[in-house]
Amino acid sequence: MKVLYRSVRVLGSLPVGIFLLASLFVLSFWGILFDAQMGVDLGTERFFNSWIFFAAGIFPLPALKTWAVLFGVNITCSLLFRMPHTSKKWGVLLSHIALLVLIAGSFAASCTRESFTALGFAGSRIVLNEERADGFQILAVDSDGCSIISLSHGDTLRVAYNQPQNIGAYRLYFEESLWLSAEKGIARLHVKRDPFGFVPYLFSVLLIVGLLGTLLPLWRNRRL
Repeated sequence: MKVLYRSVRVLGSLPVGIFLLASLFVLSFWGILFDAQMGVDLGTERFFNSWIFFAAGIFPLPALKTWAVLFGVNITCSLLFRMPHTSKKWGVLLSHIALLVLIAGSFAASCTRESFTALGFAGSRIVLNEERADGFQILAVDSDGCSIISLSHGDTLRVAYNQPQNIGAYRLYFEESLWLSAEKGIARLHVKRDPFGFVPYLFSVLLIVGLLGTLLPLWRNRRL
């Protein structure tokens, strides 16, 4: 039992947390450089949306998901065994809870997020979700966007550049028009559903409040 307790305390120690945080920064920097050379989609899949990747095609190394789980374990053990649970330290505790919310929310989002491309010309009906009857019909296509009608509510909407629209739980973004002839065009739309899209905003609020709760008492003590 003592060995287990010591192991948990080591996992939640500050040196381990610093090492994991530094590893995350190195991996992120490496992934960004790879994105710039090989493309965002390939870089995201290799470094940020996987558990391991192979450096130089040979050496297996932990990817972002692995480091995120280890960092989450470190934060949890730190909250349970290292940090004092007092009212004076509520800002520090809230800041660490914010990191756990971000990690857990990111994993939940990766399991539930949908993202795909929809193509259609005037008159096309595109069903997004048969169970909820989410879908739309394209009414007209032009060079700047397209007009659609919701299949579930009958609302007429216009999807254009910098003018996305919501159909049920899905958000539509206009990408481009592909013209087969002078009068017949195909609208290309990016469709996205992210039930946990609020997590980054929740994380930001919790982190800012936690940092304020940590720094304001220090500032007051210095003034006194």
